[in-house]
Amino acid sequence: MKKIQIIFLALMALPLSFISCDDDDKPAGPVSVVEDGFYVIGEATSIANLSETEASKALMAAGIDEATEQTARDGMYEKYVALEGGKTFSLVLKEGTKETKYGAQLTLSDILAGDNEPAIQVYKGTLTENAGLQVEKTGLYHIVLDLNKDSKLSDKLILIAPVEWGVRGAMNGWGFTAFPEPQFNKTSMTYTLTDVTVETNGAFKFAYGGGWKIELNSGASTLVKANTNLGSNDALGLKPGGGDITIDRAKYTIELTWKLEKGAIGNGFSYKVTKTEDLGDLPYPETLYMIGEEFGEWKWESTAVAEMTPVHSHPGQFWCIRYFTANKGFKWNSKKEWGGDFNSLGTDNGFSIADGNAVVASDGFYIVLVDYLSSAISIEQAKVYGIGGCFDADNWETGKHAFTPVPTTKTMNITTALSGELRMYAASTATAADWWQMEFILNNGQIVYRGTGEDQERFTVEVGKTVTLDFNNGTGTIQ
Repeated sequence: MKKIQIIFLALMALPLSFISCDDDDKPAGPVSVVEDGFYVIGEATSIANLSETEASKALMAAGIDEATEQTARDGMYEKYVALEGGKTFSLVLKEGTKETKYGAQLTLSDILAGDNEPAIQVYKGTLTENAGLQVEKTGLYHIVLDLNKDSKLSDKLILIAPVEWGVRGAMNGWGFTAFPEPQFNKTSMTYTLTDVTVETNGAFKFAYGGGWKIELNSGASTLVKANTNLGSNDALGLKPGGGDITIDRAKYTIELTWKLEKGAIGNGFSYKVTKTEDLGDLPYPETLYMIGEEFGEWKWESTAVAEMTPVHSHPGQFWCIRYFTANKGFKWNSKKEWGGDFNSLGTDNGFSIADGNAVVASDGFYIVLVDYLSSAISIEQAKVYGIGGCFDADNWETGKHAFTPVPTTKTMNITTALSGELRMYAASTATAADWWQMEFILNNGQIVYRGTGEDQERFTVEVGKTVTLDFNNGTGTIQ
């Protein structure tokens, strides 16, 4: 029995010998437990190394490829990080207990000029082990890493884009209004835009540099694209390439807040929209129609009455294309009934008034543009263009591929030179609209106008096909 007691006492004392240690051997502080993945760390950031308490916030998120309908791309990573200019940082890959430092010899690109790219210069380099990274100017940056697992790129790529946040949408015709630069902070910054006037109910998104995405492999047949915008993620806040954020006619203060956070890109962003002033009723109607001897035989119930299309992002402007016969009268109204109809808004371009009706002097295809805010109506020779990959490799050069009028059939046509995406639009000198703001497609033989709606369905057309449009009947064919 005495032997058992001695052994028991010895065992009780044993743990104490392991716990006891000198002060010099004690840990310096809590150590961050981080998962495997790529991290953005270094003296240029707020996270110097992976042993810091909030090191997990430096973890890069899964990259989203805009070119593949906003899906995650294998081997692509993204992170928005505040960087101090002139100081170094790295991408560190943690694999279990192993940490590997990566960087690149960065070069500054030319100003980006691809379809819907921000007009900025970006840093690019090939991923290199045991190398560092550095930017010249202090600010927020979007870092994209692509390991090129499918060989769509020329090599493993690091891209670093300076971020100048702004808004695009109903407040600026989907142009770009930049936020003033906030006070720099490595962990959180709030961007604030005051007195934002929205003239008509619509939508907007956040974007940087005035673009929607960056091409990681410009000029390639199959592109890889990183989003440069944030849109709605329903009730969850924001996400890259998200949906439009609705906004009503009024004045606002808009805030966008970035915080260094772990996880998906949207986790690091939040926004607030505060109405500061009501603007009252709209100074123009929401619909507009054109009736005449050729357009419904002066009968409002006729399907031949022309329903004019609003110009996207240009409130108060409406347009349509029709084949007109000289000296046959027509006029407009905001509703399909008599009373309130008009033949002029004050300034007439390209037509005259005869017997109380508007008339043109010669037969032909015309585009009509009514602008309530300028109190002007313009009628000029119709110009319709095709755009996209079915015409040439430079998919988005405007004013190049014109439809040919065929007066004998009152149609217009064009023949595709290649196989590829087909998009179509009209142009008028009476508006500053971009091509997509007067866009339309063919769907089941019907001409469908974009109006104020979102991007329309995309169609691919084979080489050598003739696209024919009949605007008076609202129909078309691809044969």
